[in-house]
Amino acid sequence: MLADAAVERPQWLTRLTGAPGPAVPAAFPPSYLLAKPDAAKRPRYILGLAINTLQEHAAVLLKDGVVVGAIEEEKLARVRHYGWPAPGTHRYGFSLEQSFPRRAIRALLSKEGLTLDDMDLIAINGLPYRYVMSYARTPGRPMPVIRTGRLMFIPHHLSHAASAFRASGMKNAFVLTVDGRGERQTAAVFRAKNGKLTQEYELLSLVRRSIGGVYESATRLLGFGSHGQGIVMALASTGKPGPAFERFLSWKNHKKMSINEEFTSDIEVCRRPPDTDLKPQHRDLAASLQKSLEDTILGILDKFVPSRPEGLCIAGGVALNCRMNQLIRERFKPKRMFVQPAANDAGTALGAALEAHALTTPGAPAWTMGNAALGPDFTDAEIAAALDAAGVRYHRPKDVCRDAAKLLADGKIVAWFQGRLEFGPRALGSRSLLADPRRADTKDRVNSLKSRHPWRPFGPSILAGYESQWFSSAFDSRFMLFTVPVRADKQKLIPAVLHDDGTTRPQSVHASENPLYHRLITCFETLTGVPMVLNTSFNRKDEPIVCTPAEAIEASLSMGADALAIGPFLATGKKPVKPSPVDGARLRSRKGGRRLSLRLTVDCELQCPHCTIADLRGLPPRSFESALEALAAGRRAACDELVIMRGEPCSWPRLPELLAAARSMGYTFLQLQTDARSFARSQVLLPLVDAAEVVLLGPDAGTHDALSGVPGSFREALMGIKVLLGASKEVLVTVPVQRGNLSRLDAVAPLLAKLGAPRVQFNFPRPVQLARDAAFSQLARLSDAALAVNGAAQKAAALGLSVTTEGFPLCLLSSDLRLGAETSGDWDRFRSDDLTGVHDGMGAQISSRPTPPACRSCSLKDSCPRTWSLYLEMFGSSELKEVSHG
Repeated sequence: MLADAAVERPQWLTRLTGAPGPAVPAAFPPSYLLAKPDAAKRPRYILGLAINTLQEHAAVLLKDGVVVGAIEEEKLARVRHYGWPAPGTHRYGFSLEQSFPRRAIRALLSKEGLTLDDMDLIAINGLPYRYVMSYARTPGRPMPVIRTGRLMFIPHHLSHAASAFRASGMKNAFVLTVDGRGERQTAAVFRAKNGKLTQEYELLSLVRRSIGGVYESATRLLGFGSHGQGIVMALASTGKPGPAFERFLSWKNHKKMSINEEFTSDIEVCRRPPDTDLKPQHRDLAASLQKSLEDTILGILDKFVPSRPEGLCIAGGVALNCRMNQLIRERFKPKRMFVQPAANDAGTALGAALEAHALTTPGAPAWTMGNAALGPDFTDAEIAAALDAAGVRYHRPKDVCRDAAKLLADGKIVAWFQGRLEFGPRALGSRSLLADPRRADTKDRVNSLKSRHPWRPFGPSILAGYESQWFSSAFDSRFMLFTVPVRADKQKLIPAVLHDDGTTRPQSVHASENPLYHRLITCFETLTGVPMVLNTSFNRKDEPIVCTPAEAIEASLSMGADALAIGPFLATGKKPVKPSPVDGARLRSRKGGRRLSLRLTVDCELQCPHCTIADLRGLPPRSFESALEALAAGRRAACDELVIMRGEPCSWPRLPELLAAARSMGYTFLQLQTDARSFARSQVLLPLVDAAEVVLLGPDAGTHDALSGVPGSFREALMGIKVLLGASKEVLVTVPVQRGNLSRLDAVAPLLAKLGAPRVQFNFPRPVQLARDAAFSQLARLSDAALAVNGAAQKAAALGLSVTTEGFPLCLLSSDLRLGAETSGDWDRFRSDDLTGVHDGMGAQISSRPTPPACRSCSLKDSCPRTWSLYLEMFGSSELKEVSHG
């Protein structure tokens, strides 16, 4: 294990040699993990994090006890069941902050103008591993809540319990939590009285012994993978319970039970390779598994919960089993029953935050969850921009709900994207695919569109108040987590949402909670007499539910939905592509004064670990036609300066032709961001450009070649710089400041002076945001890097070089380095056309970044670049300092 750790965490060894920088785990504690200075007794801002599990990482923000936002990382990272570490990998000794769901945290805090340093309390959904082993051997004593600094660790099953009870609006209740594993438990029963949750029973999870684990093992055996539990639950309704499954999953009392994830040979013979035909034995095994689960959970509840309790709450991943939930409801007949929509591990972020608030602010009013729309939303302007960029046909009807309802009544499938993203795995009228439940063929069409098994069922969204007219044993079920029987006289009217066993899984829609969705269904009811629509999640196979307008547009088009109702707009497919000739003369007459940064490709010959194009890996290069249109759009937006961004633009095959076209459109200044090696090999591009921004990673071949990953690249870079200078081109040499070159910065200026380069720029690279990780092992500590740059800049100035910086907080720089391109404040002069979208003016993007507490009174804050936001997310703002006026 130590050898593995040394390979995966080589930073440990560099720290022993005294290397500078934050070598992860950080050589200094992130400031937001320390006790907050002048902290109030009652925390105002609490950040709840689901990170102490292997999947479903999420973040929740509370303000004065009220949930202002909740987001799963998977919906932003576009990686289903996002967790740490990545499946199939092993990570040793990673620090707590490494597992933070960065995108989710950023989305929540940015909207409120906050940073991690503003948090009064950070609540984590489980105990640190070093404590788990200490308490694992003390069954009968509940796992403790542990607080250190501004961190509060809430045991996993207590987090689950709080996520349901503290969001339910109930004063007293019994709470069942059941999942795979959390610390030492697979299930627990809590009693909630007078605002306090007390554990009354726990079922320990041992090796190969967990309730969720048994269900997952059967799911894999049936060929549906580790996350196909919902598929197996649906399959169960098509089979008959056969041989007793009790020897693998049963509970009679705390001494008589059987929970075993290892199946015997008579069960193993049912193993089904993925994507092969289903046989009756597979359906019957699913039915047997489902019945054993139901009997096990009913057995536990029978022991601890009386009939007709005042309240009953359920949480944990197993609580997403809606057939089990309905059976519990029918058996115990509670006055109120609540299952939270993110009942899986993502919901523990909510539970940890709510429990932390209850413990630190006793007697405060409880927050009640009326809907799950707690994620990001988008303005009409942002939606329109995405529609325009995608080139789809769309219009703004007078009433998007009425028009969408008419399409549904005509048998169309409508993708529905409105308001804030839902929290949890269910689509509940914010990111939904909708269809007419009256049509028998609808189920097959929607399953085909989503690439699902043809037998998988759907549920309806129904207007609140109509439930008893259509369902037996009906009640107000807002989150699609219970099945109910469809009344016999109504079954033929809604075949598309009728399950094989005569049930369905409804969502009650209230006008007070989701007015737009309620109006859509009302319009549909007016047209058809049926107060419900078929509702399923808006996502493609193996992808999370869509989050952004661009994702919604792409998914709608690729799946083949008939229409997309997105914000106030209705989109109905791609516009015909009509190549339009570029009118160079007209574009030349446009005014200028702005700069366009255009990316053509993320391909690059160098393999620099610091380079931010790493988070764009996999995107295809821009086509020539697309690049021409981007240039034309830039001129129409008053751009007459052009910068071709990294990756290596010289590797893009039609670059000379594009640069010539840019001149013909009226671009008067052309610059390449390049490693300069192409200019050492060929001078074809030389007469076409005015300037080059050349990256140099060190003053010698050993440093540069090691950081670039390409032997010989240093020599070629120097030759390219000489060629550019010899042709009287403007040359800016940029030096990314990293741990690998920090001690060699002083030697850069003499080298550049010898070459005759007039300008040098020291850049602080931001951490690279990868799909599952942030790459920052090459980063120096920000304050260390600034200190080195101040010294190197003095030497460069003494040799006659012009010196600028990029990405450094101005407070860490000497006064003579606080002026430069980044400090102009004229951010709207810059337009960026990247492979992922267009940013027309960077002002809003810069100003929307949260201002660290250390900067809010700083006289430099309006001119400071603040491009180091991801670094602050990793290490906090303790290195920054206020600069007073005067």
